[in-house]
Amino acid sequence: MRRKTFSSTRRGFLRGAGVTMALPFLESISPMGRALAQSAKTGALGKNGEPIRFAAVFMANGVNLDEWTPKGSKLEELPRILKPLDPLKEYVNVISGINNGGNGHNSGTSGFLTGTDPYRTAQASEVNVYNPSLDQIIGEVLKESSVFPTLELGMGTPATGPTMNGNTNIYTSYISWKTPTTPVPYEINPQRAFDRLFKSATRTTSSGGKSGNTSLMPDSSVIDAVLEDAKSLEKKLGREDRSKLDEYFTAVREVEERIAQQNATVGLNITEDVLKDILRLKGDVREHMSDQKDGRYQVEPQIPQPEYGRLMMDIMALAFWSNSTRSATLAFGNGLHGGGNMSFIDGVNGSHHSTSHHGYKKDKLEEFTLINTFYMEQYAYLLDRLRGMKEGDSNVLENSMILFGSNISAGQQHSGRNIPVLLSGNAGGRLKSGRHIESDGQPIANLHRSILDMMDVKGDIAKGSDKLRGI
Repeated sequence: MRRKTFSSTRRGFLRGAGVTMALPFLESISPMGRALAQSAKTGALGKNGEPIRFAAVFMANGVNLDEWTPKGSKLEELPRILKPLDPLKEYVNVISGINNGGNGHNSGTSGFLTGTDPYRTAQASEVNVYNPSLDQIIGEVLKESSVFPTLELGMGTPATGPTMNGNTNIYTSYISWKTPTTPVPYEINPQRAFDRLFKSATRTTSSGGKSGNTSLMPDSSVIDAVLEDAKSLEKKLGREDRSKLDEYFTAVREVEERIAQQNATVGLNITEDVLKDILRLKGDVREHMSDQKDGRYQVEPQIPQPEYGRLMMDIMALAFWSNSTRSATLAFGNGLHGGGNMSFIDGVNGSHHSTSHHGYKKDKLEEFTLINTFYMEQYAYLLDRLRGMKEGDSNVLENSMILFGSNISAGQQHSGRNIPVLLSGNAGGRLKSGRHIESDGQPIANLHRSILDMMDVKGDIAKGSDKLRGI
């Protein structure tokens, strides 16, 4: 058998039998960083050549603005909903007064990352958001500098049923748009999302003597599959990089074990028919989306919502750390139902959407505030994970921009004016943080253009060329 040899590439991979695993940024193989710096399509880089990443996290139904908006320009005392971010506030910017591209649950959802007010239509065949979404623009330009151009993750299924305000629920269901007429469905199954990132090929199993069915459930660790290549690489690394590689492997194993535990206790079983449907969707997303069918094209995992969200955020964080992608999105549900039944939160007794229509009743407003605070706890978890992923003398959070926002300001009013927006991270030193930025009614498209500028990516968002003043 020919002995394997390791050669560093601009991405950095470990390979095993049927498996390809991306690596985090390692100084000992810094040609990766220099190669990125030499390319015209790498976008912004950190001071040591680390890739700068962008992520958008979406939550439906707005917030209780009285418990959200900070006082003053510095984040000295965070309001109640933002309290979970207190240990991370040096990395956070709260941007108030931003106006979304569209209004309401449907147009506001599709407008969140496109910056536009979508074409009003009840027909799926006529959808048009006028330009690709921010994440897709970034992914397309930087596609040669990572494994996957983009990563779309989500929780819950697309919105179904009658149109809202004359608009199709396609607008309510998707924040990412590959083209003005093509939405990008998100992956809701953490097992499949993990396999997509860390496995280049699926395994096959056989049953009853018949030819095997494709299986997306791993029967061994991806780390075990690349172990031989990893041992070869370790000999070439310095002490700090060996420690970093060990931390990275530990993080990957932790996610694997948690997914396996969920599979065992909750039963993430995928039938053969569903699996075939999923594989067909992956092969031809655009054709499927134009048909729309009934929207129930994926099995929603029965995982408790807090852990479900954190699994997805761990997968996103690992995708960034390994440079598997530089542009990702996570939707905490569609733009109408959001998280669905939120009764798992102490003090909440109802669904996300119904609670957002609180009618200013004290008890219902309190429940809505508790839901908002839960999502800040989730967002804080993601930021903390990224902060803990070291890259030389910095970390992944410092080399990222993590946008958080909603489709409307508050459920009680379906307005796209003054939507809640956070932008965290430092973009490799390009973004100052720890601030409350009052935008005074600027459109979200201005923020998008500022993000593109800090990513060193050229692209057109909505009409105009203005960037966000004060950023």
